[in-house]
Amino acid sequence: VIVGGGKPALPQGLRLDLKLLDQGRFDNGVVHVRYAVSNQ
Repeated sequence: VIVGGGKPALPQGLRLDLKLLDQGRFDNGVVHVRYAVSNQ
């Protein structure tokens, strides 16, 4: 899920299988996640 406003980053209706590579949490509540497209 991508949440935000403004110009869409991805085409509407696009579905991809993703693999979580990395994640981190900051003290202010922001969460950083990094994904790669899965080759399944």
